[in-house]
Amino acid sequence: MATRPSIYAAFAELQRRQEAELRQRQQADTILTPEQIGARTGISTARLLTTTLGGQRRAITADDLKLFKARAQELGKQYREGLTARDIIDQSAPADRERAREQIGAAIPTRLTAGAALFTTPAGPASKVSRHMVTVTWPGYGAAVSWPGTPLQAAKVLAEQPLKFDCDCEHHRYRHRYIATVLGANAGRAEPGFPKITNPHLIGIACKHVMRVMVALESAGVRSQLAQMIAADRKQLESPGARKRVITVSATEADRLASAKPKAIRTTSERERLQAVNAIRKAMPKAAGSVSADITRTLKTLQGRQDVTAQALLAALNTVLKTGARA
Repeated sequence: MATRPSIYAAFAELQRRQEAELRQRQQADTILTPEQIGARTGISTARLLTTTLGGQRRAITADDLKLFKARAQELGKQYREGLTARDIIDQSAPADRERAREQIGAAIPTRLTAGAALFTTPAGPASKVSRHMVTVTWPGYGAAVSWPGTPLQAAKVLAEQPLKFDCDCEHHRYRHRYIATVLGANAGRAEPGFPKITNPHLIGIACKHVMRVMVALESAGVRSQLAQMIAADRKQLESPGARKRVITVSATEADRLASAKPKAIRTTSERERLQAVNAIRKAMPKAAGSVSADITRTLKTLQGRQDVTAQALLAALNTVLKTGARA
């Protein structure tokens, strides 16, 4: 059973943390702004700032600003109104996925209302706090409320739709909030300051807490909570003037969600490799001359892929089929 984070007064604590963080941000005087990155006058206004580009902390140069500008512009070309949970997992850094697997065993949907969900997760072994809060919002929530079907069917659709996210942890604040802002996937305050020290290469997109939440969105327990939110909003539309209902989780329900086995955190390519391996294992004991339907289906999904992993799997699976045909 995963360690269940406290759900008591999570929303109020989140608001306090956000207010304190905003005050700190407003007082900061070493932010590398978009104007400084894009300035044609060179390094003058950024000359007192530093970066860790290259591995050591040093003063920012004019060449650094050109590199930062190019990377920011390239990232901006990928702007969308939100990203799917699967997009976020696929674009995450391997180190963040590994930390999520090892350290964050549960994500509890603590508060849900009108297309916004607050999740509470454990903080991790080296944290100064005991829990963190992840906020998820869905730009297309209205479409899910109107989806033809039951609230649970609509919840499945919603969980797979583009979303925006935010986490109150420092890893997200200093490394990933800028990236999420530029990509159009930030649910918290916008961050225009380039992470010149903590993440100058703009690696990854989500912290370990967000990673666990993205995977939790695939679970039946979380989708059941999303269904309650959708059902409440459908009912509210039928009663003009009624207050919007806030769905909260009980301690009993939180314990139940935390006791469930955590879903594996895998990228799409990792899932495809696992499916291919399982198909081969299933096919090996079969009677000689038989062609595995599992392998055939997997081959179809890999056709047209040019990446090294797909090509290797295609070769391996075709070898299995040929061996079976000659047997």
